[in-house]
Amino acid sequence: MKSENRWLWIFALLLLCGVCTPSIAQEAEEAAKEGAVAEEAKSDEAGKALLAELQEKSIKAVGGKEALEKFSSRKMSSKVKIADAGLEAELTLFVDSQGNYRESMVITGYGNFQQGINGEVAWSLDPINGPRLVTGKEKEQLIRSARFQPNLWLTRDHQSATLAGEETLGDIACTIYDLKTNDGAVHKYWVANDDGLVRKVSMTVESPMGQIPIQVRMSEYKAVDGIQYPHKMSMKQGVQNMEVILNTLEHDAEIDAEMLTLPEQVKRLVERSKPKEEETAEEPQGDSAEESSDR
Repeated sequence: MKSENRWLWIFALLLLCGVCTPSIAQEAEEAAKEGAVAEEAKSDEAGKALLAELQEKSIKAVGGKEALEKFSSRKMSSKVKIADAGLEAELTLFVDSQGNYRESMVITGYGNFQQGINGEVAWSLDPINGPRLVTGKEKEQLIRSARFQPNLWLTRDHQSATLAGEETLGDIACTIYDLKTNDGAVHKYWVANDDGLVRKVSMTVESPMGQIPIQVRMSEYKAVDGIQYPHKMSMKQGVQNMEVILNTLEHDAEIDAEMLTLPEQVKRLVERSKPKEEETAEEPQGDSAEESSDR
């Protein structure tokens, strides 16, 4: 074989290897990606199916869909004990099926700590921070917590659910679920194996002070108008421990008009936050401009 032909064949072989090797690697990489995507899709479908199953179980546990859809609003009053600080507070809450929400906690010696949702406006008002518009992830979590009947919203407020283990709380055996919210947060729910009621929730919430871990234990479930509600909640918020005892709960009760309106301080804040319209003042022209400059 002539020398130039030998080099031509070597060059062709190297070129062929150079073309084929990346192609083989790329095909393997694409196959791996397709496999990962297919596995993720399969996992997503399983997570959605488990979430739907959990929602159905939860609705049945608290009284059934018919009972949950029977009323259009709820008004509650509770006693709050903040043991570590030696404080007590009165908590009132109003929520309706139209998305209105108002929570008020009066702490003796400190004042009224409020938050709510009116239309598209989520807000907070307290003696320490004053009026504040709630936005971003903090707003999303407030909207989720302000659902009139959260059990009916599980599949709309969350992407998926996964099994995360089992644990016995006291003498109640529970299955633990990780629920992934639409904004990517993961909340843990402890659901009793016997009656399907939620016994504990663990999550990290957004606040003006940053992210705060919260755990809530629910107990003493009792039926009100055919719907099961926990009448005692033990909360651990950061390093603080609180206990909430439900005193009264009314469906479709008469309410004050202020429950459906923004507090005046928040109204003013909303007005100030609106984008100002650009003023298009016309420049004086001709003689008018000269007259203006003369003045």
